[in-house]
Amino acid sequence: YVFNVRDYGATGDGVTDDRAAILSAITAAIAAGRGIVYFPAGVYAMSSYIMITSQANISLVGDGFAVSQVRSTATTLTDSCSLFFFYLCQNIEIRGLTLDNNSKLFPANASVLSFQECTDFIVDSTHIINARWNGINIVYSCARFMVSNCYIHCSSTLVTNANQKQAVLVSNSGGMCGPGSFIN
Repeated sequence: YVFNVRDYGATGDGVTDDRAAILSAITAAIAAGRGIVYFPAGVYAMSSYIMITSQANISLVGDGFAVSQVRSTATTLTDSCSLFFFYLCQNIEIRGLTLDNNSKLFPANASVLSFQECTDFIVDSTHIINARWNGINIVYSCARFMVSNCYIHCSSTLVTNANQKQAVLVSNSGGMCGPGSFIN
């Protein structure tokens, strides 16, 4: 099943707030029990993050990191803890997107992707840029997580793996970070 965010009202013009349309496409994929939430070429503005809870078998897929972008337009901390926050999820894939936390607009510490108590995740062929904190924040009981073919630009740690006992595999990925490290 493919759920095109434009079919749910997203414009991808970089100005219009596409958060409600993106959330509607994700909700439709969840209702179907699985699916690809597809972001065709464009810049999708989001005024606040989307939290995905207790879900499985969902993919967020774009046409390529230089072509399909999701950009935060949040201006307050409560609106920008991350672009996407996953909690108690499994079998999730993010591929072919640029995820821009837009730290020039919003200077407080915020990760772009956050995962808590999740298993079997893949982030592939994705650029994560302008994070004021961690590019990918993996916390509390996450397992079997793979980051591949990604570029991450942030002010702290590219991939943080706090409180983990399970493996996080990072391959063919790199980026630029501030005083932090590549993986912590």
